[in-house]
Amino acid sequence: MTEPEPKPEPDTKPEPDTKLEPALRRGHAIVVGGSVAGLVTARVLAERFERVTVLERDRYPDSPQPRRGVPQSHHIHFVLAGGRERLEQLFPRLAADMRAAGAVKFDYARDTFIRSQHGRLQQFDSELEIYGCSRPLIDWLLVGYIRDDPRIELRDGAAVEQLIVEDDRVRGVQLADAGGEDGGGERLEGELVVDATGRRAMSTKWLEQLGYEPPALRAVSSNLGYACRQYAREPDETRGWAMASTIPQAPHWSRSAAVVPIEGGRWLAMLASVGEDRPTDDDEAFVPFAASLGHPELHQLLSSATPLTPVTISRTSRTQLRGWQRARLPSGLVAVGDAVAAFNPIYGQGITLATLGALTLGEEIDRQRARRGDLSRLSRAYHRRLHRLVRIPFLTVGGLDASWPEASGVEALGVYGKLMRSRIGRYFVASGNAKMHRISGDPKAMQAVLRIAHFTGSPWALLRPQMMFRLARQLYFRRPPSLEAQSGRAEPGESTVTSTPG
Repeated sequence: MTEPEPKPEPDTKPEPDTKLEPALRRGHAIVVGGSVAGLVTARVLAERFERVTVLERDRYPDSPQPRRGVPQSHHIHFVLAGGRERLEQLFPRLAADMRAAGAVKFDYARDTFIRSQHGRLQQFDSELEIYGCSRPLIDWLLVGYIRDDPRIELRDGAAVEQLIVEDDRVRGVQLADAGGEDGGGERLEGELVVDATGRRAMSTKWLEQLGYEPPALRAVSSNLGYACRQYAREPDETRGWAMASTIPQAPHWSRSAAVVPIEGGRWLAMLASVGEDRPTDDDEAFVPFAASLGHPELHQLLSSATPLTPVTISRTSRTQLRGWQRARLPSGLVAVGDAVAAFNPIYGQGITLATLGALTLGEEIDRQRARRGDLSRLSRAYHRRLHRLVRIPFLTVGGLDASWPEASGVEALGVYGKLMRSRIGRYFVASGNAKMHRISGDPKAMQAVLRIAHFTGSPWALLRPQMMFRLARQLYFRRPPSLEAQSGRAEPGESTVTSTPG
């Protein structure tokens, strides 16, 4: 099978009720940056402000196409199950429109063929549904929803030059002049300005120009690089999976790959590694690299499929966190998405955490208005809540990045970074895949672990007596699943393909 049979779902869903009555929605909110984080935040703010304006420097394409302001748009994107559910709450037509555009809905565990150096993980019904689609499709749909919302003005081709701050309070933004003159552009006033400009966090530059100290930046990088290419996807009822991937493990098993179905009858394939072993943009080297991964089925697919695009590469893999919660900021300025916390894209957390952050901002606005009647203390309160949300993902992903010998910036993790580079840390990481392989033999236990990774379950669920018993039984008292174990990573150029999938 190439695509699992989708569950029936209505073609359209009713738009959600406005959270606040129009009379209670007051003020003007300005969102700088119109990628996913900015668009989702605008949707949340539209329920709380009389006017919302989104300013995007780029021009949006008329169809789902990559654009300059989204450098990852050529590469694989996952919206984890928790992020998908929350996006569908904000944009009720999203599920139906993605399906209509050709996105492939599948169960993350049942329809995914995953191999590690310990063998093949068992497939089971996890009830964690995700979509296989391109990033440009996600962006294009969200842009359409925002354009259709009468509460939101979406302005593309609008570059912001500076914040307007008076009496330690943000009063709006100064747009860049179309002719290139400093300070010659439009002055746009608002009560709240949201920095959704991504990893660069442009407001940090503007704050520094105004005499404020920008928030401290902590960053660690595994020096990962990856290459992606699209292939034609032919129907195959015997395949038995929708997505295939491998799991890397520091320090020696550095190569990994994933093949995901996307709209238009295409596969989107990704190859990745760290340091000097990173894949290149050489079209002829793509399939030989895949031969070294210990996943014969994935290699066979790429060997037989027709390539549709050249190889595109990315070196953007830094995991970073800005300390907005400790910075002295002018009132009325907040940051969302990658401007706060950005993660190694290979873990697929960005869109989900950006959505959770936007919802956190909405909740804190409601809380501040209910308690104080204004938003004078919104920035500090919101950033503290957001920091609690992203801190554990940052340490988790940063720790995994730090475990590679090629990693840089490990000192940003403090004692935790040193621990991950120690003998104890190396043992913890080295045993991680083996433990995951063992846990996969119990679908209920594995589902609990995956629910945490997809932001649909709480880590506390693992401490319930019945779940602790299941985990202990799998880890210490049962033999691991014996599903075609692979023996280590092949050397570059050496194929591990031993059979043809049937």
